Amino acid sequence: MRKITLNLEEKTYLPGDRIEGLVTVSTDEYFECNRVVLSIKGQERSRVVRGSGKSRRVYLERKHHIDEQIELVGSTGMQAGKTNFPFSFVLPRNIPGSFQGTYGKIEYKLEAKVEISWATDPKARQKITIDMKQEMANEQSVYENLDDNDARLLSVQLPSDMIHLGQDYPIKLMVSSETKIRGVRIELVYHEFVSPRGHKATRKQTLAKLYLEELELPREMWIDAAIGTQGEWLQPFKSELIETYYKLKVTLDIAWRIDKTIWIPLKITHELNQNDEKDPFAFGFY
Repeated sequence: MRKITLNLEEKTYLPGDRIEGLVTVSTDEYFECNRVVLSIKGQERSRVVRGSGKSRRVYLERKHHIDEQIELVGSTGMQAGKTNFPFSFVLPRNIPGSFQGTYGKIEYKLEAKVEISWATDPKARQKITIDMKQEMANEQSVYENLDDNDARLLSVQLPSDMIHLGQDYPIKLMVSSETKIRGVRIELVYHEFVSPRGHKATRKQTLAKLYLEELELPREMWIDAAIGTQGEWLQPFKSELIETYYKLKVTLDIAWRIDKTIWIPLKITHELNQNDEKDPFAFGFY
């Protein structure tokens, strides 16, 4: 029996953190090996599929953020029992966080391996999560209008373009008396954007929505509305191959599919709990 295990003190790290752990080689009888190595790899990937069948094309782009190898011991003999090899290394400060999306992902893995001549190399793999701290952006109020042929159809006023996740997000609306609608749809939409080899793809996911029927919409008056948010939503993210962001979508529901829409970019922050450290940064995501 020859076995290798990989044990880490933590599973989640920040860029620039030190990773420490232990590689343990277990065997029931003596054997010789060429070396024991630890590999650290971090890869970003974006992928888009176009067409189907014979016309199906896959467009893929990769970026390596870490690709290093540490030799824990050179040529040696392994005695029966367990032999431990401690390790320690520092992550680069400029790496992006871990990410898992529809069109893109960023993964970080450790692999420990015993290299043996003329035999299968025992291996152990483990993923780690790289978290991110994002500096709080400045918030500001927003005022947007929706016009058609010089006629004002809708006005939207946001007291702040910053969503505090876990809280209701306030919105003010004013609908023109001349606008014939069935109602107004308000949606918070999460976007994931990639462009591998120039082939763009965007996944849009509506996370929250609110519908105001015509009878709830007095004309030429500001109307207060609010849309709920959840604390587990992801932070906006931008790396070399992947970008995510949030937008507020306000749509006039007009008959015969001639809806008209305003898109407003938003910023995101997580609310601190009472037990959280008061910190000028908001944690990122995985």
